[in-house]
Amino acid sequence: MAKLEKNLDRKLKKYGEEKGGLAIKMESGRFGKSGFPDRLWLFPQGVMFFMELKAPDGENTDLQLYRQNQLRKLGFMVVVVNDYTRGKEIIDSVLKRGVRVQ
Repeated sequence: MAKLEKNLDRKLKKYGEEKGGLAIKMESGRFGKSGFPDRLWLFPQGVMFFMELKAPDGENTDLQLYRQNQLRKLGFMVVVVNDYTRGKEIIDSVLKRGVRVQ
C-alpha cells in the first residue's frame, strides 16, 4: 500500500473505530485470495461492507475489479475511496441508514 493510501487507511480506521466499528485488514496472504478490498468494516446491528483504498490518482487492478464484482454478486457492499472526506461520508451514511452507498 502506497504512502498516501496508508495515511488514508490510518485516518479512516481511527474515524470508523471512534464510531464503534471494527476495521479488519484484508491481507491476501492471510486469506489466500489476492485482490480483496483493503478493509472489511463491521458495525453494530450486523452492518458490514468492504472498502478499497486508493491514492487520488490510483486505479483498481483487473483482479481487484474481479473481486469487487464477485463480492457485489454475493450481495456485499463494496466501495472504493480515494479521499478522507468521502470515506467519512460513506461510514456516516451506512451508520445512519444502514443502506448501500454507491
